[in-house]
Amino acid sequence: MLLEKERRAQRGALRPKRGGPGTEKNIAGYNLFIKLAEQYVDEAIRSTRRERENKKTREEDKIMKF
Repeated sequence: MLLEKERRAQRGALRPKRGGPGTEKNIAGYNLFIKLAEQYVDEAIRSTRRERENKKTREEDKIMKF
């Protein structure tokens, strides 16, 4: 029984403390990462849509020439 209590105590000692120094900085960094990732995805979508629209316009121009 004593060994089990010692194991639990050791496991508790190895757990990181909540709200330690740098936690707010890490959260802010994570939020910035998410924001930048969303901006990148939005730009990739806009770029793809522009390419599709340009391709569509070129195909329509080819049809009109006939």
